[in-house]
Amino acid sequence: MNTKLRKRLISSSLLIISIAGAIGINVKTTFAETSTTSPAVRTYITKGARVFVDKAHPAHGDLSEADFKQLTDAGFTVVVNRWAKDLRGRDIDLNQYVSRAASCGLSVMKWSYGLVDATNDTDRTINRLGKPTRYTIPSSKVGWQQLTDHLLEYARMSLKQHNFRGVLLDYEIYDRPHKTDGFCESYDDQTFRDFFSDMGFDIPDPLPVADQRQQYLIKRQMYQMYIGFQIDQISKEAQALRKAIDKINPNFQIGIYGWGVLVPPIIHQLATPKAPALILDAQTYGRSAYSNAFASGYDADRPDHEALKWSLDTVKKGIAGAHQRYDNVIFLAGHYPQSPGPEDGTQFKFTAKQAFQSAAFGEGYWIWTDWVTPKPWTDRREWYDAMISYFAKANAALDAKNWAWAEKEPETVK
Repeated sequence: MNTKLRKRLISSSLLIISIAGAIGINVKTTFAETSTTSPAVRTYITKGARVFVDKAHPAHGDLSEADFKQLTDAGFTVVVNRWAKDLRGRDIDLNQYVSRAASCGLSVMKWSYGLVDATNDTDRTINRLGKPTRYTIPSSKVGWQQLTDHLLEYARMSLKQHNFRGVLLDYEIYDRPHKTDGFCESYDDQTFRDFFSDMGFDIPDPLPVADQRQQYLIKRQMYQMYIGFQIDQISKEAQALRKAIDKINPNFQIGIYGWGVLVPPIIHQLATPKAPALILDAQTYGRSAYSNAFASGYDADRPDHEALKWSLDTVKKGIAGAHQRYDNVIFLAGHYPQSPGPEDGTQFKFTAKQAFQSAAFGEGYWIWTDWVTPKPWTDRREWYDAMISYFAKANAALDAKNWAWAEKEPETVK
């Protein structure tokens, strides 16, 4: 067996192991260092984090000191800057943002995209349906250099602003006309040719048309090897990125939001003992898993006690799966206060109870808000203030180690 073919088979096996871990089979692979760091010198975001993403904060990203103090008083520990500009199109000074947060005792992370928009068609990802997307191909040197430059700038900033902890990378696909299965393999000409060349096989001439390439590989039992080839490429780029960051600040953390077959190698390579990767999960936004069976995507009528049990069970499974697949990670359960719920507009109370459970019995949580003002509320700031006030109760109960708080609170749906 030639060396490249053997390596590709190994990558394909790792892909299968990764999938097995995702469905709960007790398999563990190790891609990161396994040594531990003394708690006395840890300066990174740890388990139990309570993360607020300012996506639709009433101040639209340009939070005042009073806004940060409100979050601190409510018991949040990390705030994430989502926007580069405010609603009036003015640049948000991230250094000032971080300084204001520091004065209130909050850690800060920056939300950014893990994917890069393509500027020419030869470097553009083609999905399995043969449709062009807006993103560069997974192995794009231009794309990875742009991402690296971006993150190194933030890493340098973290040396001056010590409460600036890292960057959350978003791998959700926002290319609505030509969606993909998350961050996944590309069927562009360059990647397709490079795969056959790397394997030592003759390059098909002519190449199959783009929308037939996946089936072409499946029929020849090459599909898993093709994905493995791209996993290898991604792993090398992510490893180089982590090394570059470590030269500046080895405690600089990366969070990962999103899914797709090419996300795991990024987590593997960016997670280290000094800078555990944060996995921002999205399975528990509402009272149920997302489903088209519900008009708003989630079951608005599911009773609190049943939904809370489902949520915590899901979080625990997610934590177990994450630690089976990766070393040096922290699993943060995602919750969404504007998800469907009771008609009186108190869904945020259920969400706070979810978040309480995820911090008390899991590894922490993150929440985000949208532009919607839940009915019957008419003023989004009033709704926001009420929501934050209730989260203050949940976080105070965490600080008091009142582990029965959520089950003792009144139910919003019975």
